[in-house]
Amino acid sequence: MEFYWEDYLSVYMFAALALGLFSGFPVAFVVGGIGLAFGFIGAAVDYFSLIEFYNILPRIWGGAAANLVLVAVPCFIFMGTMLERSGVANDLLDILEILLRRVPGGLALSVTVMGTIMAATTGIIGASVVMMTLMALPTMLRQRYQKELATGTLAASATLGILIPPSIMLVIMADLLAISVGNLFLGAILPGLLLSCLYFAYILVVSSLKPHWAPS
Repeated sequence: MEFYWEDYLSVYMFAALALGLFSGFPVAFVVGGIGLAFGFIGAAVDYFSLIEFYNILPRIWGGAAANLVLVAVPCFIFMGTMLERSGVANDLLDILEILLRRVPGGLALSVTVMGTIMAATTGIIGASVVMMTLMALPTMLRQRYQKELATGTLAASATLGILIPPSIMLVIMADLLAISVGNLFLGAILPGLLLSCLYFAYILVVSSLKPHWAPS
């Protein structure tokens, strides 16, 4: 059986994408750069012709940009970026920490509440995780929070944005399933808030049973 390496070009592309994502470069440059690079490699080995690159713009403007549902995605990203750059999120965390300072695990609870608020205002996940980690993790470790509780609280609460509306994932899912975005948002509100309440209750229980995990 004769082996043709160009037949496995998609496998090599997937492996290069995985390596690129873990390299630390911005995701947009990794995805776009690998796509173009393998496009030229495929043209060099006669896998497809260079003329097919002209299909990129019609697919963008005839697909995503012309879709009224997907236009909301960059608006959510812009809203989350403005919330981060303005410093409102940092002030919000300080206020929540003051309000819950007498409650066991008050800082962890503040992070959970903030994650819920961020999820309901931005709809993006990556920016929330990075922003909350940079703001809250050093403070939690400085107050001698257990590392497991600190990192788990941040990871769980920051990813609520994938479920609590408005969520980019729900917008894209609604478009793929051809269903109403509003109905999908209504259906996700209760599970998202219930998950947030369960996080809140878990932190309260752990902080009460193991006070050394969450010093007040």
